[in-house]
Amino acid sequence: MCGIVGIYSNKDIAKELYYSLYSIQHRGQESCGMAISNGNNINYKKDGYNFTLKQAQSSWDSVALLNNYINNEWAGEYLTTQEKGLTIYTNKGKAAWVNNGIVYTISGDSNLSNEQIRKIATSL
Repeated sequence: MCGIVGIYSNKDIAKELYYSLYSIQHRGQESCGMAISNGNNINYKKDGYNFTLKQAQSSWDSVALLNNYINNEWAGEYLTTQEKGLTIYTNKGKAAWVNNGIVYTISGDSNLSNEQIRKIATSL
């Protein structure tokens, strides 16, 4: 069994979230986590993973992302993976890729494996 709670609001949702999580507390604690969005970024916390997934409209393709972001931010230290038509650049738990005019970046103390990053990238 599992339980999923989703709340979309521009108000303080702490009380609603608490009671929602309380009501599903016996449905799969081993896979619980929390993701919070401000409309542009998603901050995710789960089992020692603490990362931010940012998205921004862009005219860049994968080559422009490499030349304008990856080489500057990561000093050329990266791995490249091709998955489902995406070019995903990774570096020590960080990642960046372009999909349909949106640049996605993962940053923070994520300790995500390349496999986990590929799953995130291909699910968006």
